[in-house]
Amino acid sequence: VVVAQIRRVEDMVNQLALANVPVTSCEKTIDDARASNALMLFGEKYGEVVRVVSVEGTDDLGLELRRSVELCGGTHVASTSQVFPFKLVSEGSVAAGTRRVEAVAGNAAKDWFESRVAALGQVGTIARVVEDSPDAVVAGVLRLKDREAAAKLQI
Repeated sequence: VVVAQIRRVEDMVNQLALANVPVTSCEKTIDDARASNALMLFGEKYGEVVRVVSVEGTDDLGLELRRSVELCGGTHVASTSQVFPFKLVSEGSVAAGTRRVEAVAGNAAKDWFESRVAALGQVGTIARVVEDSPDAVVAGVLRLKDREAAAKLQI
């Protein structure tokens, strides 16, 4: 998965989150859930009664997602706005042709972003950067790298 694809997924999810679309859930028998075409993860074991979560998309968003119906045991939000902001934090292959993505959303995403900003500030301090912007920090690290290379040549 390339960076552009990750950004596209993040943009789509954040757009839907900001649209404040209602999220509904109900309990159904496993057979009724299958009949409603609810997404079921391969290899998962489900009981006779399952929780089905639905998000109705809208055509005004211009997103490929129009409707999502899935079996779920842990999502408890009333609307998509509660998962804003959304950030994919890792992805990788779990089987041939199958990718696993992990994300943070809502307050967890806010905490994730704040930790990254704090880490960037620490790197800036180490690199003796006065301005607190990502570009300035990168420039400071590159200066340190150039100094290290020059020092190695002198040895």
